[in-house]
Amino acid sequence: MTNFRDIVAKRLEELDLGPVEAAVRAGMERSYIRDIVEGRKKSVRNDKLQDLARALKLDAAALASGELVRVDTQEGLKATNAPAGYVAVTGKVAANTWLSVDDMDFSYDDVEYVPSIGDYPIGHQFGLIIDGNCLNKIANHGDRLICLDVIKANIDVVPNDLVIVERSRFSGQMVERTAKRIRQTSDGYELWPESNDPSHQAPIKLNGANEDETVRIVGKVLWIVRKP
Repeated sequence: MTNFRDIVAKRLEELDLGPVEAAVRAGMERSYIRDIVEGRKKSVRNDKLQDLARALKLDAAALASGELVRVDTQEGLKATNAPAGYVAVTGKVAANTWLSVDDMDFSYDDVEYVPSIGDYPIGHQFGLIIDGNCLNKIANHGDRLICLDVIKANIDVVPNDLVIVERSRFSGQMVERTAKRIRQTSDGYELWPESNDPSHQAPIKLNGANEDETVRIVGKVLWIVRKP
């Protein structure tokens, strides 16, 4: 078990944060965290522990037990130091390609595996293969996308994220899955292509979508694996 004082000192160094600045962020007396680091404060009340953990982006329960567990406050996920594993590439992204639900994903024999991103739980990740030139500004046909399931991870996507979007029609019987860049405009949020193909230039509007069409953001692209 790591020493509580050492955890605080290490995290201050990681965040390039001084103890006084961290104390101000936590709503504490200016000397509070400095006293912890310098060994003058041996214990911390639970309410102060919560404030300290929030300011240092740490998991409070882990901190209380002497463990360093970082938390990405923007996404609400705990980052880990676990080695990367493998995630299944189970389907494809392709602009302007409508498929039946049964044809959306690969059969068992066609599934392949790519390395996961180590900072996120493997169970929250999935892989897709690029079909065509829907992302040819940044990726090629056949490249693999490692994605984070935004529903399982319970995260919000933000402008400039590259996201996996699914559009469905006919009560969900026909689906298009593609990758787009989120942009914020005067009319609300829109999903824009990362492609120079003239047939893929129209953005998808998140506000005021067609009545006969449902638009869902299902994933956030974390990494692109190049086709060898």
